[in-house]
Amino acid sequence: MKKREMDDSYWLTLQKRLLDSGFITIVVSPSDGKNYYRPTPRGIRAYKTVLDLTKRNKLFKGPRFNTEELEEFKQTSSYELAKDWLVRHDMVRPMYDTTTNQEKYELVEYGYEFFQLYSEAITTGPRNPGPKLGRRMGEAVLMGMFLACYAVVKLVADSFRKRETKRKRR
Repeated sequence: MKKREMDDSYWLTLQKRLLDSGFITIVVSPSDGKNYYRPTPRGIRAYKTVLDLTKRNKLFKGPRFNTEELEEFKQTSSYELAKDWLVRHDMVRPMYDTTTNQEKYELVEYGYEFFQLYSEAITTGPRNPGPKLGRRMGEAVLMGMFLACYAVVKLVADSFRKRETKRKRR
């Protein structure tokens, strides 16, 4: 699945919702003192349910589950609870697949972004998977420097051309 770019404020809002809804938790490693985002059982249940409903074995760069694991999970009562929760909170919607003549589910826009952030958060390791504000600020500074250099070069080139045209007129 292709990753979507999200606005920083929206990204932080979704991250707060992931933490508040109990899909991920922040744990501190005692060996290095760094924060890690870890999935909770509730998050894994919802993730497995989405995988089964959308007929995939992984979302984005998230954990991969084989068909046997998903079939085994589908037999539990947690599957129905997670499915009802996902439909009720409008994360997935039923669709009719005309090629197979069966009902299937697809992620809606909010669910797509929610699970993109979820899979990114649980696979990033000891860093904040949030928006790269420092990188974006650095890119903006470099772009500003590039534009300033372009303006200086253009100014020097224009003044050089003016002098050349004055010399040719004499």
